[in-house]
Amino acid sequence: MAFDATEVARLFPSFLSAPEKDRIVQGLRQFDESVATAPKLYTHFFASTPAPYLLQGDLLPSIRVPVWQTGPASFGKGYTPALLIANTCDVDVLGNPRNVPKEVGFVPLVPLPDFITALRSRLEALSLSPATIRAKVQSIEKELRSQLLTNVFYLPAGPGGLPEYVALLDRPFWFPASELAEIGPALLPRRLASLSQ
Repeated sequence: MAFDATEVARLFPSFLSAPEKDRIVQGLRQFDESVATAPKLYTHFFASTPAPYLLQGDLLPSIRVPVWQTGPASFGKGYTPALLIANTCDVDVLGNPRNVPKEVGFVPLVPLPDFITALRSRLEALSLSPATIRAKVQSIEKELRSQLLTNVFYLPAGPGGLPEYVALLDRPFWFPASELAEIGPALLPRRLASLSQ
C-alpha cells in the first residue's frame, strides 16, 4: 500500500495549527519520492521560539548518562549532550501533572565530526585499504544526511552556531521525571535548540 501523507494528516492532534500541519505534510511527502536521491531540505528544522518548558525534541547540553565499561562489565556515570524523547509532547512535571506519571527519556547526541572519526577508526581496525575506508565513510555520511539509517538521526547545523549532530537512537536512557523537575530550571536557559513540529 502506498504511503499517503494527506491521509496521515487526519491523525494529527487538534492543537496543531493549519500551517504546522501543512509543514508536517510537506516533510512526509519527501518520502513519496525516491529517498535515496531526493535532497533533504532542512528549512524550519528547529523551532524559532522555544517553549518556556522542556519538550520532546529539545537538545540539551549535558545530561547524566550510564556509561558501559567493558572491563568490569558494569555501568559508570558520565555526561553527554542529549535529545529529549518522550511519548508525550511536553515533560512539564510541575505545570502539567498526570494521573499516570511519565518518565523522561533521552538519546545521546554526538557531534558529526566525532561520529565520523569513530566510524573511520572502526573501519581502520578491520584493516581495510584507505580507498575502501574513504568510500565507505563517504557512503555512510551520505546515507546519514539523507536520513536513511535507522539507528541514528542526523541533525543539521542550527541556530546560534549549533554544529551538526547525530542522535544515537539505539542508545536510549532515562531518569525520573522528578529529577528533571529539579534540574529542569537550570537546563532550560542552556537548551541548545528545539526541534520544530
